[in-house]
Amino acid sequence: MLVVGSDCSGDPTTLFYSGNNASWSPLTTPNSNYYNGTPSNFSLLGISPQAAIMTASLSFTPPTPPVIIQLPVAIDNDAWSVTTGGNGNWSGQTANTHDGIDGAQSPAILDSQSAWMQSVISGPGTLSYWWKVSSESGFDYLKFYVDGVEQAGVAGISGVVDWTQVSGINIPSGSHTIKWEYSKDSDISSGYDAAWLDQVLYTSFYPLTFTFAGTGGGSVNSIIPNSPTINCTSGTICNPVAFPAGIDVTLSALPDQDSIFTGWAATPPCAGTGNCVVTMDAAKYVTGTFTLAPLVTVLERPGIEFSNISAAYDDIGTAAGSTIRARVNTAPFGDLLLNRDIAITLMGGFDTEFSSDNSGYSSMGTLTVAAGSLTLEQIIIK
Repeated sequence: MLVVGSDCSGDPTTLFYSGNNASWSPLTTPNSNYYNGTPSNFSLLGISPQAAIMTASLSFTPPTPPVIIQLPVAIDNDAWSVTTGGNGNWSGQTANTHDGIDGAQSPAILDSQSAWMQSVISGPGTLSYWWKVSSESGFDYLKFYVDGVEQAGVAGISGVVDWTQVSGINIPSGSHTIKWEYSKDSDISSGYDAAWLDQVLYTSFYPLTFTFAGTGGGSVNSIIPNSPTINCTSGTICNPVAFPAGIDVTLSALPDQDSIFTGWAATPPCAGTGNCVVTMDAAKYVTGTFTLAPLVTVLERPGIEFSNISAAYDDIGTAAGSTIRARVNTAPFGDLLLNRDIAITLMGGFDTEFSSDNSGYSSMGTLTVAAGSLTLEQIIIK
């Protein structure tokens, strides 16, 4: 009930009509403030005509609750589990940040007290972050720890230090606790007496292990990314290489001059003998198979390999018109005696794949044609 002529003065938090000294009418919908002028979110609605006794409806709109920024969000690692403790709790806030969005701030603590925030992460990986402090220089510090040990090369900060990035912190394999702690000495407070942390970035690494298989040899290299890289040669130790999580590693196989690369074994599989792309979403294992290439083949008998020309000739039997194909060789093939009445074509200079291009030469020992006929191509007789 509102009484005309009532006294609207009062304590700072006493409600009053912000339109005092104005005429009320059924058409007015005044809002009320506290006596100190702060909006109260109360409204007077439906005021009755001016009279000795007047009525109105009172409406209240609850204020918007403050936004609570969780610590993982504040330091830009939403998926992390972050705990805080000591003589107070770190909290998320928007007033002092590096990224212009949000960040973490230490609580108000007394002399000889401290407050920390920490998380448990799995290595290997690389950590970086931005931090800031406003404190008594040389006495009240913000420090960083891994498994309770202050890290060499990462000196704590004190005094007035604006946003500064710390990067390249290598986290070894296994589970590790990383912690930031703001601590005060026994007396004196300076500046804002607080510390801040923002944009904590952790890049996990997974190992990629390559293994050679087969009777042949060659090399396997990663051509993407540029760093780090895998460079493995058959017959040598090929150690696992750690790559950042989530990237694609492209492997390329190169057989040696006496071998053929026949394929990859990987999960998920890499088809064919071309480059193999491995997504590093876990530890990965890849095997490449290299097979010794045949020295001699017979065109009409695919899939059969021979160690020399004489063995291929003996296998032909009485099949006239057969073509013996020999690879480019560093050591001459042995002697050859043709003693059957059949026509043979002997072609040299092939690569390990025995492709149609036989632009090289094959050398051999003494050639004796006792029967039949022989057509030679790209053969050197010594």
